Formats: sequence, C-alpha cells, structure tokens
Amino acid sequence: MKTTLLSLMQRKATSQIVVIFFVALLVRCLVLVYIGNDVQKFYTFDSDGYVALAENLVHNRVFSTDQEPPLTPDIKRTPIYPLFISATLVVFEKNLSATILLQILLGSITAVLTFCIAKKLELTTFAGLVAAWIVAIDPVSILLSNHLLTEALFTFELLFGIWLLILFWHNNKARQLVISAIIISLSVLTRPIALYLPVALFPLFIMTRRGRSLRNVIMNGLIFVLICGVIISSWSYRNYRVSNKFMLSSIADINLVYYRARAVLAKAENITQGEADDKLKEEIETTITQQNLSQAEIASLQRKRALQIFGQYPTQTAIMLAKGGGRLLFDPGFTIICTMLDTSSIKYECFPGKDTKLESGMLSKVIRKFQVMTFVQQATLMWGIILLGLIYFGLVGGIFSLIRERNWLAIFLLGGIILYFVLLSAGAEADHRLRSPIQPFLAILSGVGFGAMYKYQHKRRSDKETV
Repeated sequence: MKTTLLSLMQRKATSQIVVIFFVALLVRCLVLVYIGNDVQKFYTFDSDGYVALAENLVHNRVFSTDQEPPLTPDIKRTPIYPLFISATLVVFEKNLSATILLQILLGSITAVLTFCIAKKLELTTFAGLVAAWIVAIDPVSILLSNHLLTEALFTFELLFGIWLLILFWHNNKARQLVISAIIISLSVLTRPIALYLPVALFPLFIMTRRGRSLRNVIMNGLIFVLICGVIISSWSYRNYRVSNKFMLSSIADINLVYYRARAVLAKAENITQGEADDKLKEEIETTITQQNLSQAEIASLQRKRALQIFGQYPTQTAIMLAKGGGRLLFDPGFTIICTMLDTSSIKYECFPGKDTKLESGMLSKVIRKFQVMTFVQQATLMWGIILLGLIYFGLVGGIFSLIRERNWLAIFLLGGIILYFVLLSAGAEADHRLRSPIQPFLAILSGVGFGAMYKYQHKRRSDKETV
C-alpha cells in the first residue's frame, strides 16, 4: 500500500513538472509575441558587443567587436555566449529570434532543474514544486529570457552543473563529476563572476562523505577544481597570447572603475554620476594616449585607479556595496519591465542618462513613471513585487526549517551560492539582472519555508479533528 501511494505521488509530481515546464515556456513565448518582431527589443546595454563578437566569429573567424579591419582580438568578453549566438546565426540563417527562442527553452528547463535540485537535496516534493513555479512565473526571469544577454544561458549552466554535482555526491560516479566540472567551467566562460565558484564549492565535498574515506573525498574535490581550472585557464592563456596578460576578462576592471569607483567618487565629491564618469574617462584616456597603453595595460590602469578611490573613500565604498546588495536582492525589475513591455518604444530609457539611476530622488522618478505605464506594465511590476515579497517571506521559514532538520548540505549549498553571488555582484551596477543566477536557490529556500507552513497547518487541522 505504501509503495503504491509513493508511486502515485511521484506520478502526480511528474505531471505537475510537465505543466510547470509548459507554463514557463508559454509565458516566455507570450512576451516574445507581445514585444513584436522588432529585433531591437532584444537589445540592451551589453547586447551590441555580444552580437558583434558573434557576427565576427561567423564571418571572419575572429573574436573581435571591431566592425572593420584591423579586427583587434577582444579580451573584454568571455567566449561562450558569443559562440552560443553565432551557432544559432549559422543554423537558423542569421535569425536572432532563434537565439531568443533557444533562451526561452533554456529558461523553461531551468524551472525543471530547480525542482530536480530540491529533490536531490532531500527536500519535499511540495518545496520543489513551489520553487519550480516561482522560477517559471518570475517576471524578471521571463523577460531576461527575451534579452540578448548571458543570464538565461548562464543560469541554466549553473543549475545543470550543480545538479550533476549533487548527483555525484549521491552516486559517486566519476562521469557525473567530470561533466559537472565541465558545465561549471562553461558557466565561468559565459559570465566571469563564477570564476571562484569551483573553489567555493570544494568544502562541500567534505560534507558529503557518506562513509567514504576523507582522502577519497578530498581527492574528488581536488579533481573537480583541477578540471575547472584547466578549462578556465585555457581562455586566460588565449588572452595572454593576444595581450601579454594572463587574465580571464577585462570586464571586471571596466565595471570596477566605471560603475563602482564612479559611484564612490560621485558621492565623495558631491558630484553627479555623469560628472564622475566624465572625470574618470578623461583621466584614464589621457594616460592611455600619453603612454600608448595596450588592452592589458589599460585593464591594469583601470583596476589600479578604482582601488585607489576605494582606499581613499572607504566609508563611501562600504555604502556603495551595501546599496548594491540591496538592489540586487530587492529590485523587482522596474527597469526591464518598464522598457521591454513598452510597445511604443525600442529604447532602454526608463532612467534616461547614466546619471539618474543612482542619484537621490530615484523613488519619486519611479512613482511618476509607474503612473504613466500601461496596464500590462503596471500589473507585471506589481506581480514582481508581490512574488519577491512571498519569496523572502518563505525564505526565512525555509532557513529555520532546514536548521531544525539538520539538512546541512542544503543550507550550505543554497546559502553558500546565494552569498557568493551577492558578495561578488554587489556594487553600483547591481540590480534585478544580477539576481538571476541565485533566483532558483532563493526559490528553493522559499519553497522549503512554505512547505513547513503547509505541514504545520495540516497538523493543526488534524489535531482539531482528532479532538
């Protein structure tokens, strides 16, 4: 009888996961239909660079953003997302809509992977289904699937790699360890923010001994880190060959000076973001011209100048990082909802100009803009706010529930990944977009919390009926 009941529950869960997948697919496709066939709607600030790299890969077999010769090899971006775009351009005859459709598919599979991770962490089916539903209908996740950005691919790779790693911890099959390391490495080559993730995951190997010798477990962890290191270093070596500097990407240095240091400088000197940006660019461009610096030397200069500003203004730096972390966690996606669901414009202009998003008075600007939005925009934004509130409400209960159950692997894996991305992503550039890779892990913790609440309420009803 017990076996039959378990089998019935598994079939119900499977049918619900199928429904979740198709709902996720449907809502993402509806956005694609709603924004129309104008390819410019797929673009945002970084999209041009990715598409330029992809087109040069297709037509000139070179990794460069230059539009005409000489095609200088690019060290700003990592290769996987441009390769992803270029593959769809080749297969689907230069159709960027095909790239978006593939991202929509990956975003829908990500909801399923969220459920799979929850189950492999020995969480309840209820918690896994709640988490999968959250990812499926999250407005930010839905809209990012329709942008020419790394988020949909990166989040899929991250979850796929983590799921395979958990499978290895359960089954101890070498194939799963190797494939997980490869997928995690590809995620790093999609977005460099994951560079230190393999090392951050290493301590978790010790938590999964399950009767195996400590030496064996540590060796498995070292093999995982080594495979990741070799694959990731291959691109760093390529950059060394073209720039004489062994580095994964120069994008971190650009963000460091033109986003984080700019925000600190603006606050410290009581000037606008635009004025701080102009000041830094003029200073750095002058040095580049005077010393005739290479790409690698420019990256070093940018990092050095940013660190000088952080050292000079530590209080303002701490405030900048704290505010960035807050935006990352609590921004409901105002900008992407405002711009992408505006059928009358193809411009990314809800906060026109680089000096408005971080300036004082932003809340009043948001309210004024909300009042003139369409019903679709307003409803989507309100749903995003409500869903975000529900996620964090459930998350608190989820953490306490896992501690009470002593499910340490789930706590340290989910909490560790969330903490990793928040710490490395918090900055002046942080917003809803950078929450994308941790949204499934937030959703799982929230699902655990709602599962615990449901169990508690069910027990109370049963106790009352018994009395």
